[in-house]
Amino acid sequence: MKDIFEILKQEILFPLNVKGNIVSGIVKSYLSNHAPFFVTVMVTHRCNLSCRICPYKGNDFPMNRNFQAYCSSNMHDEIDASSWFRVIDNLKKNGIRLVVFTGGEPLLKEDVFQIASYARDSGLFTILSTNGTLIDDSNARLVSSNFDSTTISFYGMDETHDFHTSEGAFEKASKAALSLSKTGHSAGAAYILTNRNIKEFEKFSVHGREKGISYIRFHPVHYDKELIPSREEYQEFYNRFMLLKKQNPSFFVDHAFFIESFQKRLCEHVCPSLKMQISVSPDGRLLSCCTYPVELGNLLTQDLGEALKNADPDLSECEGCCLNTQQYFDLINNPLVIFQHYLKEEFRTEP
Repeated sequence: MKDIFEILKQEILFPLNVKGNIVSGIVKSYLSNHAPFFVTVMVTHRCNLSCRICPYKGNDFPMNRNFQAYCSSNMHDEIDASSWFRVIDNLKKNGIRLVVFTGGEPLLKEDVFQIASYARDSGLFTILSTNGTLIDDSNARLVSSNFDSTTISFYGMDETHDFHTSEGAFEKASKAALSLSKTGHSAGAAYILTNRNIKEFEKFSVHGREKGISYIRFHPVHYDKELIPSREEYQEFYNRFMLLKKQNPSFFVDHAFFIESFQKRLCEHVCPSLKMQISVSPDGRLLSCCTYPVELGNLLTQDLGEALKNADPDLSECEGCCLNTQQYFDLINNPLVIFQHYLKEEFRTEP
């Protein structure tokens, strides 16, 4: 039987260039059931764009009533770098090995590179999740030297992307990918599927490779119901995706059953919060996630392990997110199931 660490490295974390003992640390921490798989660190809620699907921009999405309570609190308070160092120490102490820096737009946080550098030097694998508009040749090397990998969000080609975000955003994000590729940095695209862009993904894939994008991952839109593709559109997308993945599996890195589950999530709800992932707000509060943020404690004053042990968030009104798929449900409840899917062979569970 293949080594489970190598499986995870090759099939799940390979696009991010995860190497060495970080792979073992991430897997061991998760399989021990003592730590979530990753943490989303929201260093700021400030942003330079006005995306249609963003709940932090005051868009009126019925499913996000919980955001009203969160946004009416001290959402705009931000802790400084030294306080983030304490949070990172807290995360590492409790087995976290994978941290995603996001926002808002994380690059608007003045000391984000200092914070990311501290996390990386502490042995954590750091990912930057960005809209890409603030990256160019002048700071690309600074990004690559402080983050292990970068994911840039895309919503289609040209005007379609700008329709979802802001005018001129597509050109800037595309240039960001090219700038990062020049440094040898691992830059991927997170393509958020909507009914406005689902038929453009092939054209974008060609464009992305030309700009140095090393891989592409797909996420279903989940906030704006008017933009959710139909089952027929998802099925057509799935068929085309499978053909392209056979031709270039290292670029189209999502597994088939993950893509297939986009259709199923329209009627099924599974939640990976707490086991798969947790989030930290800009002021250091521990949240159930960044999609449906229920406050669980404060990582400046509480130990993460103790906070999770006592956590029992009410997520009954949440209608799901891009993690609401069978892939993550399997990983939460039986981690070996997902590796069996990937390898298409039987696993023997050791006693």
